[in-house]
Parts: sequence; structure tokens; C-alpha cells
Amino acid sequence: ECCFMEVNCRDKPCLIGVCYRPPSQGVHYWNKLESVLAQCVKPAHNTILCGDFNIDVSPCSRDPQLHYLSDLASSRGIQQCTAVATRLGRHGTSSTLDLVYCLFDPGDGTSQVLPRIQNTAAVSTC
Repeated sequence: ECCFMEVNCRDKPCLIGVCYRPPSQGVHYWNKLESVLAQCVKPAHNTILCGDFNIDVSPCSRDPQLHYLSDLASSRGIQQCTAVATRLGRHGTSSTLDLVYCLFDPGDGTSQVLPRIQNTAAVSTC
């Protein structure tokens, strides 16, 4: 499930996408997302792709589908910007599931948004 919209930021198009991947989704989800991104993401656009991908990208993650997400981001030239855990468990566990991926033209001044995204606080789960 994804929703995309294009907005103009400083007279340059910016594509903003929000996605949700149910935990039970298999490999076909990544193929579908790749197809959508191929249609939507253009080199002239700044891009923000965020959502709950239900894949832990923290350094100690052993999620079997992590490589699909990493390969997809790499092939599109987008970087994962969430630098802190987004979910804290009851027993001191943490995970980074709610992600923000960005592709910005460094020369247009919009890359200043990245430090703000990277300092997003975690949400405690009950």
C-alpha cells in the first residue's frame, strides 16, 4: 500500500511517498514497489519515501527481507535517513521499522531537512 504526491519546493518538484508493508508480505511486495518507484521517481525530483516497512534496519537486524529493501534503495539512489530506533520494546529491545528514505539534490538547499529527520524520537510500544 503506497500513496505518492508531488509538491513544488523552491520551484523544484518533490515526490513524497508513504508506504505500509504488512508483516506477512513476501517478495512480491518489493517487486511491486520497484515498479511503482520506476514510474514515479525521476532524476529531477527530490524524493522522500517514508512509512512502516515492517523490516528492522537496525545494525543487529537479521530480517530475511532486509536485503530486498537495501537493494531497492541502492538501485534508486535513495538513502535511509532514520538513524535512531523508532520502536522501543518492554524489555529494553528496540527496532528501526518506521523509515524515511530521501534523495535530494545537494545543490538546491533542501538537504538541510536530513538532520531533522535523523533526530526523530522513538515511540514506546505498550
